[in-house]
Amino acid sequence: MELGILVNTSENLKHVLGLIKAALKKGHSARLFVMDEGTRLLENSKFTGLSDHEKVTMSFCEYNALQLGINLENLNTKIKKGNQLHNAIMCWKSDKILVL
Repeated sequence: MELGILVNTSENLKHVLGLIKAALKKGHSARLFVMDEGTRLLENSKFTGLSDHEKVTMSFCEYNALQLGINLENLNTKIKKGNQLHNAIMCWKSDKILVL
């Protein structure tokens, strides 16, 4: 199973980390799309570190990140800059979707 998580706030880091950890422990994969205020998490190494796992795919809305002045300079290249098309792809490829 692939779990999709739309992260549109920066308030739920603890929950995102816990859900991903639980999904991976069960042998599932995860796909995250980050937008709006959620792009603030791209400056948090605990969050961006999720992209190091082979069963986790991450992308974000570059437009939202730039609007909020998020520093993308040192962002892991495994995290794909994107747009709402990446959100649609996440929804299409995921078996279950959560919004945090």
